Amino acid sequence: MQQPTSIHCKDGVILEGTWLRADGAVSATVIVAPGAAAEARFYLPFCEYLCSTGVDVLTFDFRSIGESTSEGARLSHPGFSTWIEQDYPAVIAHARRCGRGESLIVVGHSAGGWMAAAQSATDQIDVLVGVAALNGHWRHMAIPQRYAHWLAWHAVVPLACRILGTWPGVIGFRRSLAPRFGLEFSRWARHRDFVFSEPRFAENAARFRGRLHLFQVAD
Repeated sequence: MQQPTSIHCKDGVILEGTWLRADGAVSATVIVAPGAAAEARFYLPFCEYLCSTGVDVLTFDFRSIGESTSEGARLSHPGFSTWIEQDYPAVIAHARRCGRGESLIVVGHSAGGWMAAAQSATDQIDVLVGVAALNGHWRHMAIPQRYAHWLAWHAVVPLACRILGTWPGVIGFRRSLAPRFGLEFSRWARHRDFVFSEPRFAENAARFRGRLHLFQVAD
């Protein structure tokens, strides 16, 4: 059964999410975290499958995406660092407080995977599953595509964000995002350690003591 829920961040922004509650005994609580610019509703069939296996499942929209588009969310001028430092810890605290499972599993798609390792509540996660949760550094891309990535992160995206005041979907995630997203991603993608080039995010990742599973799908 699907139950709408509201998740309160420390800065006052409210995220909208959905609980899917399992029948009978619950073996774990699972958070399904969307990729960048993806709405939670896209993941509901997967969440329903997970729920059928006997786990409580929480999925949600990051601020400025999907149902989490309140005035406060829009005015917070979000970037990936906002999702990492505000949204993700609030979601994990909500899952720990309201989930019925003793262990907490996070299934993160794309950015939802690598942000889970960068946020401050890594010590609350028992299992982290990353699906296509890539290190975005341009040198990790295949040849010749890596040279297009070099151009994107060194010139095209930073310039577009500064000139247009947005990260256009045609050179990003098929959906325009606030410029801070593009500027942060470009900065990180120029570094071999990607988001973990930021010391505070590297320190958060170092506190993770759970099990890590990473899945990449060739297409």
